Amino acid sequence: MAKPLVVYVLGAGFSRPLGLPLVHDFIRTARDLYRENPAVLPHFSTVFDRLDSLAPIQNHLHANHLNIEEVLSTMEMEDALRETEVSQDVRRFIADVVQLRTPPLPQRRSDPDQPITQMYADSGWARYVGFLEGIFGARSSMSANEVVEYDAFGLAQTSYGIVTLNYDCVLETATEILRRHANNVVPSFARSLGRQGIDPNRPSLAKLHGCASEPWSIVPMTWNKTIKTEIQSEWRLAFQLLLNASEVRFIGYSLPAGDAYVRYLLKAALRSNRSLRQIDVITLDSDGETLDRYAKLISLPFSRRVVGTAQSYLDSMEHATRSPNNGAGQHPRRVRLADNLEGAHAFALDQLEAVLRRGTRDLSR
Repeated sequence: MAKPLVVYVLGAGFSRPLGLPLVHDFIRTARDLYRENPAVLPHFSTVFDRLDSLAPIQNHLHANHLNIEEVLSTMEMEDALRETEVSQDVRRFIADVVQLRTPPLPQRRSDPDQPITQMYADSGWARYVGFLEGIFGARSSMSANEVVEYDAFGLAQTSYGIVTLNYDCVLETATEILRRHANNVVPSFARSLGRQGIDPNRPSLAKLHGCASEPWSIVPMTWNKTIKTEIQSEWRLAFQLLLNASEVRFIGYSLPAGDAYVRYLLKAALRSNRSLRQIDVITLDSDGETLDRYAKLISLPFSRRVVGTAQSYLDSMEHATRSPNNGAGQHPRRVRLADNLEGAHAFALDQLEAVLRRGTRDLSR
């Protein structure tokens, strides 16, 4: 009997705790980076000149020139009608902003008095390392002088896949941290379908917008998010993951109105899915319409839509996988996350909903 497949769909909010920009502050972040490193980023000047050339639009129309998707969409419409292609400088621009704002891989640490995730807590990577322990199937060590054991789904009751709308390499970097402390090889993500379909021995990762480490693959944030030939394999993988998912979990993704292609991908894949039993959503509702968009999309009775940050979700999951101290001075022992990620997910949702209920009661007083 095949294991149930849980698919996470990740938006920009998932990586936000590490300081990566969102759509509304991407340009501001880019200008700050250029001001600090003009000699290293000469191609930024070319992009900024093009962005500044759009200023006259405001003489006639309302336009938000701090919104990267709006300005790049305007540029791409003009390029399409003039029969020119989006400059490679734009793709390099996007990739460099993401890469430069991603915290570097922290140095390998060793402290016999601290659990592995605690060693990296000050760098912000701990919550992502803990999350991936569950995705890969792992037994975390109690301290730095012990190793992390991986069985690549051998004992886990559930298999996992990830579909991300993000350009960053947060998941790949967190995997590298895990490898430092593993006593056997931690597999890389499967990035495409094999001859037999989804790889049953390791988690799959589909990056629908390309990857910052491969600027040529970047799909700019515009109205025209067509499926580029170079990343069609990632879209096919995402389709198969959703087609076979028993549960889908949206984390940090606001389902913006401009992302109609995501809705169509979901509808195309899920229309033939006979295994789906649950859809969960954890995201902020910054515009007051995010939950409404999800409500209009999801008709499945068994779904939970919770307002919360990815950081709160991941931190709650981390808390759920720790048991009380085993004596004075001892650190909490971690349970086997490979068997408990599902329980940790349920606990995290319950915690977020409890916070919302307390906030609602406070406002009503």
